[in-house]
Amino acid sequence: MKQESVGMFNEILRMTKCSFTLSINEHKDDYSNVEKYIETSKGYNGPLSRDITEEKRLKMIEKDTIIEMHCYKDTPVGFFYVCGYDLDMCIEEMYNTLKENDKIS
Repeated sequence: MKQESVGMFNEILRMTKCSFTLSINEHKDDYSNVEKYIETSKGYNGPLSRDITEEKRLKMIEKDTIIEMHCYKDTPVGFFYVCGYDLDMCIEEMYNTLKENDKIS
C-alpha cells in the first residue's frame, strides 16, 4: 500500500462514525470465481454487476481480485460502497466519496 493511501485510509476511519468494512477476495472463501461473484453478490444497488464498469469488471476478472469497502459514515441506515481490483485505488475512491459527501452535507 502506498504511503499516501495509508494517510487516506486513516482519514476514512476518522470520518467514519459507525462501521467500516474492508473485504478482499471474499469470492475465494467458497471457491467461487470473480465472474460468478460479480453476478451473484450484492453491491450498492442490487447485484454488484450494476455498480461497476465493464472495464473494472474485466480487470477484476484478469487479476482474480475483488476489493470491497462499505462505510456507514454517519448513521447505520445509509452507506457508501466502493469496489475494485486495486487497494490504493479503492482507498482513494472511498476517501474522495466521503470528502465530497462532507461538502454536500
